[in-house]
Amino acid sequence: MSRSSWQARLAGRCSVIGRTCSQHWGSPSLSARVSTAGMPSPPSRSRTRLREPILFALIGMDSAGANAQDTRWVEQGSWTMRLLRTLLAGVALIAAMPVVHAAPTDPAAPAAHAAHAAQTGPSADSGAILALGVVEFANSGAPAAQAMFQRGLALLHSFEYDHAAKAFQQAQAIDPDFAMAYWGEALTKNYSLWSWQDRDAANAILNKLAPTAKARAAKAGTEREKAYLAALDVLFGEGTKLDRDRAYIDAMAAIHARWPDDVDAAAFHALAIFGAEHDGRDVAAYMRSAAILEEVYPAHSSHPGVLHYMIHSYDDPDHAPLGLRAARRYGKVAPGAAHALHMNSHIFVALGMWPETVDANLSSVMATDREYAAEGKGKSWCGHAHSWLVYGYLQSGEDAKAREYIDGCWSAAMAQIAAKPGDDKLTGRMMLGSAFYVQTMDAAQNGTWKVPDGMPWRRLDTEYRFYDAYGRMLAAYHADDASKAAEAAADVRAFGTEVLGKMSAEDRPTEGPGIEAAMAQAKGLAALATGQGEAALTSLREAVAIEDATPMQYGPPMVAKPSHELLGEVLLDMDRKAEAATVFAAALRRTPNRGAAVAGSARASK
Repeated sequence: MSRSSWQARLAGRCSVIGRTCSQHWGSPSLSARVSTAGMPSPPSRSRTRLREPILFALIGMDSAGANAQDTRWVEQGSWTMRLLRTLLAGVALIAAMPVVHAAPTDPAAPAAHAAHAAQTGPSADSGAILALGVVEFANSGAPAAQAMFQRGLALLHSFEYDHAAKAFQQAQAIDPDFAMAYWGEALTKNYSLWSWQDRDAANAILNKLAPTAKARAAKAGTEREKAYLAALDVLFGEGTKLDRDRAYIDAMAAIHARWPDDVDAAAFHALAIFGAEHDGRDVAAYMRSAAILEEVYPAHSSHPGVLHYMIHSYDDPDHAPLGLRAARRYGKVAPGAAHALHMNSHIFVALGMWPETVDANLSSVMATDREYAAEGKGKSWCGHAHSWLVYGYLQSGEDAKAREYIDGCWSAAMAQIAAKPGDDKLTGRMMLGSAFYVQTMDAAQNGTWKVPDGMPWRRLDTEYRFYDAYGRMLAAYHADDASKAAEAAADVRAFGTEVLGKMSAEDRPTEGPGIEAAMAQAKGLAALATGQGEAALTSLREAVAIEDATPMQYGPPMVAKPSHELLGEVLLDMDRKAEAATVFAAALRRTPNRGAAVAGSARASK
């Protein structure tokens, strides 16, 4: 392809997104594109699937507090799940205010506790909005343990697992026979949305209450509590993970049916349905969850689980408009949970609402930073919300702010690697994964690929080399450097083959397609580099077909450079505008308002 056609395409893209081309396309030198912008300003208040994207989010899917160092994890299973489990451990929380216990009437609850419930908090009907949301769970625990139990429950619904576990442990310390406090702590070891659990740890927690299911049931104060405990015997019992997850749906459905006024039964029933979707987002299943939650929402619109799981139910471009109500409310209801502040952006990203995406994730990052400051730590640079913030900045045209977080994450990760060269858990390597993830976003958007010197490649798994190769390929594509593009494309295919070869059969349906699509892109760009235009289109269409056949994932695109978008751009370079227009229309259905797709669509229509 010619330099003139390439630059014309880039100029067209810049004009459509409202940015000058000098921001991105000046010097081909990657080092010249690194920004030294200042700290981001606080968010402006004037602006109103089942897994993280598989390909480049996988090693970057660390949570809001990815530099936290105090959580230990059992390492087992595939490389991706090892990374995922470790990353999940860092979910950060700021809880500036206590959760007030607001319990509904439970005829089976002891009278003393019912009186305590009435005295210590407003009812859900009062409309009270607390820092972690309004929770209602009648139980037979001691009155003195209620505040910590209800706090733990609210944190659990916002996926603040470590903080929830600590709250439940405090409730146990106050009332050692408080059965539901052990139930709650055990649930912090189950990650429904990621189809993973630490079964041994969960059973160890339950065994603290009593060594057998029968003995635990004897300590439960009501039939309802016995049912909740029995559901955990199913969830953490014998059988395959999928069989147990499906049986847990039945157990929670039975509790929900028997106690229809129990909002937590409804919420956990909806969440259980997510947990059985091991092969990706099944729309019918997610709509079943949505139906459960919609029924209880009018009376429980400040319940953190109802809001949180509604957002997940509608977390795809087709259904996201239905999730806007919950998205606009969740962060206001539970501002004490950093994850709640981020969670709204799942709907905003699905709808291409970039200012709102930035605001939500910047609020979440700032909450994490406040927690770090309280603990005497420095600023956080790497994490789940941080990655989505970078994506929002890039799509908003605020590249300098995005670059600040990219550079900050690289620096933090490399410093951690140097400080703890043998660390392969939450800190160094996971932060490095987050840095690769956000750097790849920038490569897809701007052609920027800058990996720090001193990368300990020999100590890193093949996956990191794969992401590096993909980023180099995108940078060469943007720079119109055929030789480097072909070289990087060969590496993408070689390292991708190795990654797929190590992937388990269980992980392949959800984790494999992103790798396969990137490899098909590499084959296409390699053909393009040698002037084989039709062969290139064939391979790029193969990449598109792989993405089309994969259930929609939430958040930034499954592949950093969506295959529809790449195919459309190549068609434009070949002056095949009609075909390109069709491809870009499909791209915008999958990634609404994404800048490169908007720009390509505009060029194709001229």
